[in-house]
Amino acid sequence: MKLSHIVHTLRHFSPSFAGRVGAAAAFSAIKDTALLKLPAAYVVPLDDRAQDNKSQTDYWQNVTESFGVIVVLKPLDEQGQHEAYDIVENIKTELWRALLGLEPSSSHNPIQYDGGGLLDLDQGRLFYQFNFSAVREVGFDNTRQHFDLNAIDNPIPDPDWQFDPNDPDAIKPPQYNPLNIGNFDTLSGTINELDSGVTVNFQNNNIYEGNNDN
Repeated sequence: MKLSHIVHTLRHFSPSFAGRVGAAAAFSAIKDTALLKLPAAYVVPLDDRAQDNKSQTDYWQNVTESFGVIVVLKPLDEQGQHEAYDIVENIKTELWRALLGLEPSSSHNPIQYDGGGLLDLDQGRLFYQFNFSAVREVGFDNTRQHFDLNAIDNPIPDPDWQFDPNDPDAIKPPQYNPLNIGNFDTLSGTINELDSGVTVNFQNNNIYEGNNDN
């Protein structure tokens, strides 16, 4: 899940922060180096929980992707702590309105609320974390097999290619070849195996071989 999308959403749909919403890797980074004026919020990544593949012939897996929204409130005194917790309740309602039911992408189910809790309280700040998650469906389009088939139909640069300073003419990477049997001809869509004299054509993900006595 792209947390930048969550940050963008909260900046526009949670008025209590007046746009003061950022991202952080963990709570420790927020407590030690938080620079936003208060009140503010920080989106942090949480655990991914994956289920087993549910398909025997394809790929279909559900992954629950979680994130937290850490709210940092203004300084408190003993007389004002109850008011701060009332503000926490108001912010929770704002976060629900901004996030619940939102689909982070076409592969995600709607976001749901997973609870929250107090992280820390000192003389200067109150830190409270709200947790959310969304189930993402991982399918064949996300697999290596799909990547290879897509490379056959639509050749792409070889991901392992590196520029060789001893060969200045080779300024472009060769086309990625998942079957490792030759080089792509990007115009005809064929792969030529020069060593064996076999021409392999890919049509509708089927392999047709020519000049092969077997």
